[in-house]
Amino acid sequence: NCGGLQMKNKRFSELIEDLRFTSNKISDQLDNNEFDSLERRILRRAQDILDNKVFEMEDFKNEEECWS
Repeated sequence: NCGGLQMKNKRFSELIEDLRFTSNKISDQLDNNEFDSLERRILRRAQDILDNKVFEMEDFKNEEECWS
């Protein structure tokens, strides 16, 4: 069912965009605000988690497109 795959990929694409947006917002906050080292480390860790999730989801989305 190609239509179902397109909807799934669209939903994935929107989720990927949301994760990227949030990661970029964290980066902006780190650049523009004063944080102590613990806060900075926690925010960077959260950003890494988001970025890694984006990479995983992009890989999965690309595999799905390849197999369809």
